[in-house]
Amino acid sequence: MDFLRWACPSPEEQKSCINKSVAFNYDIKYKGASAKPASSLQENEELSKDGFFVNHAKVLLGSGPETYEKGKTALQTWKHFGMNWAFVDPQTPVQTGEKLCVCVKEIVPWIMMPLQVVFVNESKMANKPVASFSFGSGTLKGHLLAGEERFSVELDENNQVWYEILSFSKPDHFISRIGYPYARLRQKYFANQSSSAMQNYDLDAEVCHVYHLLDMVDPELKGFPEDEVIRYIKIAFFCTQGSASRRPTMGQVVDMLSRNTRLNEKELLAPGFSQDMGARSSSRNKSSDTPTSTQMSSVPISVTQITPR
Repeated sequence: MDFLRWACPSPEEQKSCINKSVAFNYDIKYKGASAKPASSLQENEELSKDGFFVNHAKVLLGSGPETYEKGKTALQTWKHFGMNWAFVDPQTPVQTGEKLCVCVKEIVPWIMMPLQVVFVNESKMANKPVASFSFGSGTLKGHLLAGEERFSVELDENNQVWYEILSFSKPDHFISRIGYPYARLRQKYFANQSSSAMQNYDLDAEVCHVYHLLDMVDPELKGFPEDEVIRYIKIAFFCTQGSASRRPTMGQVVDMLSRNTRLNEKELLAPGFSQDMGARSSSRNKSSDTPTSTQMSSVPISVTQITPR
C-alpha cells in the first residue's frame, strides 16, 4: 500500500505519491461541481444516485476587507491545514492544474492522499465591498476517497467574512468502504479543526479589532471609563460563545465583573459557527437528510484565576 507510511512522509515520498497519480478517480462530469453553492449539491439527485455524500461547514472569521485579505492569504498558504495531524506542503501553489499531497496521521500510520486543483475563483464587486476567493481540489487515483473539496473565503454584503468548506465524496478503496463511517467522522473533525485554524490565523489580533467594541457604546454617552466598558463587552462575548462548554458559570461571571481578573482573550472565538455534515445529496429524503446546525467547539473556557466548568 504505497499511500501508507509509518513516519511523517518526506517531501520525496509526497512527490512520488503525486507522480504515480495521473488521473482523477471520479466521473469527469462532476469535475468542478464543488464550485456550486452548497444547496445545489445537496439537492442534486444524480450525485446522490452515484453514491456521493455532501459535507458542508461554515464559520464566521470576522469582518471587513482586511480580514478578507488575510483569510485569502491563509488559504493560499494552506493555513487551513494548520494541524499537527494533517498538512499540505505550504509551498504548493494554489493554481488550476497543480497537484498536491494531503498527509494525514491516522492513529499509527500516515496516509498520503493525492489531489489536483481543478479551479480557482475570485470575484469582487466594483460598486460594493463584496468579494470571494475559492479553490477546489479533485481526488486522483490512489486516494482513498473519490470526489472534490472546495475551500472559500467570502466578504458578504453585511461586511462579514466567512470561511466555508464544501465537499462531495464516496469510498474508492476497500479500506475506505469498510471504514467509511469512520472516514465521515474524520471529515467532520477536519472541518472543525480547519475552522479553528482559520480563526486562529491572526485574522484579528483581538476581538475588539473585529467588532470595534467602543462603536457599540451610545455616541451620546460621554466621559465613561473605556477600559471598563471594553472589559464588560468582552465578558459578554465569553457568555455568548457558540458552545456551552466555552461559557462561564454565573459564579465566574460575577467574579469577572467584580474583580480585576485577567481574561484569557485568546480563548475567545468569533460567534457564528455552523456545520451541517453528512447530508446525502438528495431532495427525496429531506425529512431525514436536511442538514442541521451543530456547535462543534468542545474546548473549555480558559480564564486566568477562574476554574472552568
